[in-house]
Order: sequence, then structure tokens, then C-alpha cells
Amino acid sequence: MSGDRSSHTEEEVFWGYEVLRTLGKGSFGKVKLARHVESGTTLAVKIIARGHGDSSEFPQARVEAEIMSSLHHPHIVQLMQVDYMAERAYLFMEYISVGDLGKLVAVRGHLEEGEACYYFSQTLEAVEYCHKQHIVHRDIKLENLLVDRNMCIKLIDFGLSQKLAEGQQLNSLCGSLEYCALEEFLGKEFDGYKADVWSLGVLLYTMVKGWLPFEGDSFAYLKAAILAGSYLIPSSISGELEQLLDWLMTCDPAERPTVADAMGHKWLSMEQKGPKLSEDTAKQTQSSTEDEDLSESVETDQVSITSLQCQVSDISRLSHGSSSKQNNIFIGWHP
Repeated sequence: MSGDRSSHTEEEVFWGYEVLRTLGKGSFGKVKLARHVESGTTLAVKIIARGHGDSSEFPQARVEAEIMSSLHHPHIVQLMQVDYMAERAYLFMEYISVGDLGKLVAVRGHLEEGEACYYFSQTLEAVEYCHKQHIVHRDIKLENLLVDRNMCIKLIDFGLSQKLAEGQQLNSLCGSLEYCALEEFLGKEFDGYKADVWSLGVLLYTMVKGWLPFEGDSFAYLKAAILAGSYLIPSSISGELEQLLDWLMTCDPAERPTVADAMGHKWLSMEQKGPKLSEDTAKQTQSSTEDEDLSESVETDQVSITSLQCQVSDISRLSHGSSSKQNNIFIGWHP
């Protein structure tokens, strides 16, 4: 490690990288843009601090790193390296320079069906791949879909994801509540794969409409809106898209499709219109600066009324070690 590290704070320089700016903030840590001093390579680094009084060795960071290191897909962000120190864990990932899909939707107001189909098809491919690996994402939303300069989707943020055993059910409410499935609010066990499908329905609706299907200015009102299962159908959308949205957000999880089923829907066979990135769009959808927060994921014991507000305007806020040969991920521990 560089001998000048003592002259910098831990978050300014680490393992040959210097921090350039903050990309995002969430419940489980900050994401920083870092540049390797010698090579000039830029990576996104998720920095997770040990919780106050937490004696465990970063269980959440280790689960996230394990899940990410097992995923290799063109529409999933790639984990490059993992490092641990006494008080922080560092997850180094490829840096996607344009920004998230939430900002793109905010700039455009909404997406036309052909463009939405283009992005949604890629998202389905990423989520289906995860499900084939028995991994549920649990926080699918516009802000967790990055767009690169080739206008391709990259699914990010596996901080709430779980790898499930055969037949394993879930029973916790977590993630961005506006995207949570109806059954997650019932306090009973539920199918995590089908909950992801509901979130995909909310995602698609928000792409084409420009705001969320369910809203409420408190947890109680938002929960009631989602449990009612009713939302406004835009008159401007096609019948095929309306049918797909209804299928994805079916109240009964047993009647809801799998991701693989949804990929065969007629609407997804329409002509897809992948836009070219204009300079104006690139500037407006660039990743957040240090004083700009991304939407935060929340767990039930961290809920606040402010973080649950679901207003239409919220769409825009959006040296030592061993190398794993199997996944080519460097994992280090620095006491």
C-alpha cells in the first residue's frame, strides 16, 4: 500500500485508489467513484461501515459480495474486487457513466412503448438470470437500473438480495416500499420470485407513465393503496401493454407469471426502439454528485414517513488477500 496513505482519510485513498466523488447513498452505505492512481481506471466502490456495536464481520456485505461474484451477465453490473478493513467493507464494481433509468425517465417525462420495451426486455433478461441462480433481487426499481453509453441496462444493488433454497419462502418486508408486492404487507410467508415480478410490473408502469402506480403520503396510506391493488390505466397505452401490466401486478401471486413466462408475452415482441444517447441526455442523466442522494432502500425497522412518501416528483430522485479463481474476484482482509 502506498506510503502516503497516512496523510489521507480512509475514504480519500485506499489500495491505490483515490475517491473522486459520491455517486449515491443508501441504507447500507455509500457508493463512491474511485480512480486507480497508477492506471487511471475508474470503478464504483460501495463502502459499508460496520454498525455501531456490531461485532460480526460484515454479514450483509459478505452476502452481497458472494451473490454478485456468482453473477456474470451483460445486464448485471460486474463485481471486480472486495476488501475488508476493521471498520469498513469495500465492494469494487464496474462504473457505469451515464446514470440510472429513473433520471432518464425524469428527463423524458415518460418513455414511449418501443423504448420502454427495449429497456424492459433487458431488465427481464437480467432478473430471469438471477432467478435461474435461485437469487431474488428484492429491490427492483428504476434507480437500480443503470444505463451505459451504449444505452444498455445494468442491474445494480444486491444489498437486499437473497439466495434461496428449493421451496424457501420469505417473510420480511424490505426494499423500496412503492415497489413492494401486495403479499409482502400481509405478515405471512410469500414467494420471493413472484414478489420480484410484481416489482417489475411497477417498474414498467413507471417507465411508460412517468409516475408510480401506487402512492401514499404515509406508510398506512401507501399500504392501503397497494393492498387495494387498483391503479389508473393510462388511456394512451396499447391493449397488449395493459394486459402485461395487469398480469405482472396480479394480486394473487399464484396467478402471477414467472419472469420466464412474462418474457413470452406478445407486447415484448413489438418493435423495440433503443435510442442513441444525445449529449443533452448524457449530461442530464449523469450519476449524482456528492450532495445529491439516490433513493434509499429501507427495512421495516428503519421506516420513516419521509422515506415512504410516494409523490409524483420523487421519480427523479432516483496487499493482503487471496484471489478466487472461479470468479476472478480479489478478496482481501486488512485489520
